[in-house]
Amino acid sequence: MKKFAALTILALAGMFGSTVAQADTLGLHAGVDFWNTTHNGESVKKDGTTYHPDYDTNIRPGFYVAFEHPIPMVPNVMLRYQDLDTDGSSGGTHITSDQQMYDGVFYYQLFDNTAFGLDYGLNIKHFEGTIHGAGSSKDYTKTIPTVYLAANVNLPMTGVQIFGNTSLMHFDGDHVADTEVGISYDVLPMVVTDLQLRAGYRILDMDLDDADGMDLKQTAQGWFMGVGLHF
Repeated sequence: MKKFAALTILALAGMFGSTVAQADTLGLHAGVDFWNTTHNGESVKKDGTTYHPDYDTNIRPGFYVAFEHPIPMVPNVMLRYQDLDTDGSSGGTHITSDQQMYDGVFYYQLFDNTAFGLDYGLNIKHFEGTIHGAGSSKDYTKTIPTVYLAANVNLPMTGVQIFGNTSLMHFDGDHVADTEVGISYDVLPMVVTDLQLRAGYRILDMDLDDADGMDLKQTAQGWFMGVGLHF
């Protein structure tokens, strides 16, 4: 916990000490994505019990909301939720993984114009869940600060935008890499609200060391589709 706090403070200090360009007006972004994932990995309990399931492919929902503002030196905020539930089998044993991932992103807009945008900041990721198997279950939680980067490029006079973002951290036995790239299209560009269709590919690779007495290594990847609103 001390290492987590120290790393978070250092990251925030670097962010606040940098020159940034904020949004010209208030803005609210919200959306929902459906992620069709293949899932693999293993979980190891303290007693040495190891599950290496052959997971099923699932469609998982995710939600996000972001608030942007023109106040200097105060970061924009995005909250994000991703369902990671999955089922599988390991050596004839049925395994159920009830898992969730929450993101709290605090970011600045280094560039924000009609041609392209570039954001950077801190993403505090929180993982929690329960692994069920062989008549027993194990709960876990883990919170990890990650470096957040995002970029987008607008194709002129098309309503099309190419976007990508990543959250990365490798520290003290923990590793997280959450990256997505995609394309969006403004279906109904309006004065007050823009409606976007989104699609792309996302990869989540996580190696959580001693998450409440369990080591968890998982990779989830696949295509996603969604809808977004910009107020």
